[in-house]
Amino acid sequence: MTAARALELRVSPIHGLGVFAARPIRAGTRLVEYTGQRIGHARADDRAAADPAAGTHTFLFTVNARLVIDASRGGNIARFLNHSCTPNCESVTEGNRVFIEALRDLRPGEELAYDYHLTFLGEMERNWRKLYACNCGTPQCRGTLLDLEGKRARPRTGSAGAAAAPAERRGGPRFPGEFAALLNARGLRILADSRAGTSLHGRGAPPVLAFPGLLAPRALAACLPLLETRLLMHTRALRVPLPPPRPGRGRKGGGRLPGTHQVRGAELNGHASPAARAAEEIGLRTMLGSPSFRYFAEAVSGFPLRNGWEQRVLCFEPGGYVGPGAEPFPSRGARHRTGTVELQVSLGTAGVQAQWLVYEQGGYLSGALPLGRQPGIVASRNPAWQYITPLVPRPGRARDARRWALVGRFEIAED
Repeated sequence: MTAARALELRVSPIHGLGVFAARPIRAGTRLVEYTGQRIGHARADDRAAADPAAGTHTFLFTVNARLVIDASRGGNIARFLNHSCTPNCESVTEGNRVFIEALRDLRPGEELAYDYHLTFLGEMERNWRKLYACNCGTPQCRGTLLDLEGKRARPRTGSAGAAAAPAERRGGPRFPGEFAALLNARGLRILADSRAGTSLHGRGAPPVLAFPGLLAPRALAACLPLLETRLLMHTRALRVPLPPPRPGRGRKGGGRLPGTHQVRGAELNGHASPAARAAEEIGLRTMLGSPSFRYFAEAVSGFPLRNGWEQRVLCFEPGGYVGPGAEPFPSRGARHRTGTVELQVSLGTAGVQAQWLVYEQGGYLSGALPLGRQPGIVASRNPAWQYITPLVPRPGRARDARRWALVGRFEIAED
């Protein structure tokens, strides 16, 4: 038995996300098992090499000379425990299983951490101390996550917790540095355990899932005004009209329906465009590029996703829509062989009355989800037939009716 219910996920002052005590915990308590997919070292090395954008960050935990636990697949809240040079927890290996236990009594609200004891083979490279720098801030901090004394030598590097969030800039409201800061308690529980809830993975799984009620109203308060006052003027109109109807045998209107759409938007990858620079200034790019944004996409989709995802915003005004098969921003580079997952944060102004996402179900465009003005999260797997209906404003509110979609598109990782 473990005390996993006594733990909660929050943004950490040490690194990106961290695990905190939700109630008093006694010394010696077995808190949680470090779970994930069990693989060999060769496969773990292949996964690390296939995702170079991850850098030094990993959820791989070495158990012994034959076994590694990859918590990016089927992991739970244990993968978010940070490192400390003065730990209040420790990892305990029993056979082929790993548990986290409390070294001392823990107070509610105290962050849990253990010493990663990252080890290395051969001579240490000159830049490794910097790459594996420690931010625990304790008086006994050795300045690095590496086990320089080698007291717990392992055949390869151990696990690493959540990557550090970029530092917040001062001066005016901004989006939070981590997407997790927008989530309420329900949303954080989904993020903490990638095995929880429904997903887009598996036979018979829907291509689209909606997650209402996971965003914290207080955290969202500054987001919509930032989009309206700092980003709207830098978006551009994206329009592909319908062709004129033509007589055609066996077809109404004749010809093929193009990927028609009418929406405003901007791509945020890179620094060249005014929209990308504005998104950087208000912290939107940092939030959409934060590790917790990808982790949440993995948790709700059920797929392992690659680093280096595409970021964009769409802004729907009255009559704005995206037709079936339309793609306002085609993916860069070669077609994704494994498909993609899109995670969308939807925010609407008070002038919005209705908008719907219609998707393929059983061979027909018969599934529908309301988007509207209520904030929410939508995940979808591509390729799939989808259609976003024209935005309908409330009577007399057409001038201030807009729905924003903050979108990340991820490539599904090949296993």
